[in-house]
Amino acid sequence: MTWLGKILAVMVLLISVAWGWLTAAAYVTRTNWKTRAETYKDAYEKSVLRLAEERAAHDREVQELRAQVASARQDAGWGAKQVQALTKQGSTLVKNQADLVGVLMTPDAGNRANDALREQDHKELENVRLANRGLETVRQSQEFAIETARRNREEAEGRADRDAALADNRLDRIRQLDQIVKDLQAEIVSLQRAPMFDPSLAGPAGGGTVPSGPEPGGSNPMNPGITNPSSPSGPIGPANFERPRIAPPPPREIRAKVEAYKAGYVVLGQGLDAGLVPGMVLELKRESGNVNYLGQVTVIQDQLEEKQAVGVFKPASGRSLRDLKATELPQKGDVAEKRMR
Repeated sequence: MTWLGKILAVMVLLISVAWGWLTAAAYVTRTNWKTRAETYKDAYEKSVLRLAEERAAHDREVQELRAQVASARQDAGWGAKQVQALTKQGSTLVKNQADLVGVLMTPDAGNRANDALREQDHKELENVRLANRGLETVRQSQEFAIETARRNREEAEGRADRDAALADNRLDRIRQLDQIVKDLQAEIVSLQRAPMFDPSLAGPAGGGTVPSGPEPGGSNPMNPGITNPSSPSGPIGPANFERPRIAPPPPREIRAKVEAYKAGYVVLGQGLDAGLVPGMVLELKRESGNVNYLGQVTVIQDQLEEKQAVGVFKPASGRSLRDLKATELPQKGDVAEKRMR
């Protein structure tokens, strides 16, 4: 066999192998595509069924709500008709009673029959009165339910406003803490870059010794700004560090001005630095105007900060907040104070 025949045979073999690989790859690809297509089809059909079920459930709920509204309207109309009918019946009974009284005032042989009729009218009139009392009780219960729902809505709005104010205060506090961390990191970097070794204090070349350390209570020759930790009165670091501060005695009087008021919550311009503690009760007053004493403010623990505090307002009259006038509510500039014994 010549070289040309051998080359052709090898090429045919390679082409056959490549063709077989391409056929297998095409089959695998077709199978994968078919599997994915069936998966997507099943998911789409399930989504369509779920959407149809949810839409049917929504339609059923709408129909039920409409039926309830129609029933409520029908009941209200029936009640109004009953009231009108009973009122008309009561008027008729009153008229009949007046006629009977007029008849009884005149001498007649049939007084017994008239007494019986009058007694029957009295019974019917009493039944009408009982029915009116029942309807009045239903009306009062409905008004009480409406008032309760309105109060719940106001309380929910107040809690939402309080949560929003709490979130804003916490965000401001986080920003302040981030700034403090950045300042401390800058001070640490500056301290690390400061020289901590004085070459002039080293021993002679080839045989000098390094000082073993400062004496108790004395200065550090390696850095004059640092003293021995055992010294209770010397500086503990560079000049930008402050000595520990001693807590001042509690003030005899605490005064904080009102910065804002909303939905029963008072924002005070003083906090922990002024001596406020959680649960402290302050007297709220107004230094100008006709109203001098407004009520009390109780400090909330979660809203107490160094420079600011939030408290719950309690009116002096004991009435609810919605019954108070605008002049009886806290305003910006009012003073909350507490005198210590």
